[in-house]
Amino acid sequence: MDIVTSLLTGLPLTLAGVLVIWMGRRGARGTLKRNPYMGVRTAATMRSDAAWIAAHRAVATPTVIGGAGILAAGLIALFLPSSAGVFVILGGAVWGLAWLVGTIGIATRAANAASDTPGHTGTLI
Repeated sequence: MDIVTSLLTGLPLTLAGVLVIWMGRRGARGTLKRNPYMGVRTAATMRSDAAWIAAHRAVATPTVIGGAGILAAGLIALFLPSSAGVFVILGGAVWGLAWLVGTIGIATRAANAASDTPGHTGTLI
């Protein structure tokens, strides 16, 4: 890979990895608010604030692990501009994507459990 390709590949992956890690950490703290842009957005997780928070707390660790893989792929793309780096980049990106896709079922189960809790009102106040 030449330097331009390294930058065009590495910078977006690095930024995406940082964003995913940030999102996972916010989810762990319960400070990632329900929104239409980021997070696990299924019918179950969007049902209520309590479901959203429970879901994102449940998937915080796998989200950070996935983000770390994406971040690593981006950094490798920036600092290892060779054809061998392409395979490492793809591996890191696939690693991250696999962890993130794997969170969907976990988040949905946690959201459903939060929604089924007796006395649940649907919002956190």
